[in-house]
Amino acid sequence: MKKLLLALCTVSFLLLTGCAATRLTDEAEKQIKTIAVISLVPEKANYEKIGLTVFNNERGEIDMGDQINSTIESVATKRLAVARPTWKVATVSYDRAALIKRLNATNMVMAYNEERIEKELAEIIRANRLDAVIVVSAYKPENSHGDGVGVLLRTLNVSSIQNAYAHSNLSLKIMDPKGQIIARSPAQSTSRRIDPAAYGIGYSLSGNFSPELIARLRADITENLAQTVNQKLEGLGM
Repeated sequence: MKKLLLALCTVSFLLLTGCAATRLTDEAEKQIKTIAVISLVPEKANYEKIGLTVFNNERGEIDMGDQINSTIESVATKRLAVARPTWKVATVSYDRAALIKRLNATNMVMAYNEERIEKELAEIIRANRLDAVIVVSAYKPENSHGDGVGVLLRTLNVSSIQNAYAHSNLSLKIMDPKGQIIARSPAQSTSRRIDPAAYGIGYSLSGNFSPELIARLRADITENLAQTVNQKLEGLGM
């Protein structure tokens, strides 16, 4: 019984403190010579309208055509080259779709989703002779809308959109050769305000897929994403 209570208390503590930022210790940082960026963010951005009631909600996707992961990897690589010039940032191959599927599995309760892919991350590190990996993944805030990377439309009536935002809710963690977390970024993420009237955004989500509008939204998503990645790395002292 005591062991069960201890386990429950430990899980509760981890869940409550999971959003707190933790930087690399001096000892952990000394061990890193070669690192890689693993981006586990879906390439289809969420496109969501929140209406007056759940019956007015709509949901779709924006195909980003590899802009999401290429932006994450390039921005992180450039920042690390300046912040940690002695580190080598390696390019590695991995099955992104399979890792995302396992990362988002709901068959067990853990403090961090990345714990579900410890073995896979450890194998990537071993196979590529790395000292650590930076894992970037998407999440949905518990007390607000905006799932992962995408665009959120908000309405206060049944005829028009009042507010719109490009958002990038990302989790960034550094994992050691055992696939365990040794540092994690702050939970706060950025959003970019969009003017619905200036963009010609209508009330029905299905009517907001013109090539011109989607091109503008892709650009906003990409710009906000780059800002968020820089913010997350800055929160780690990089």
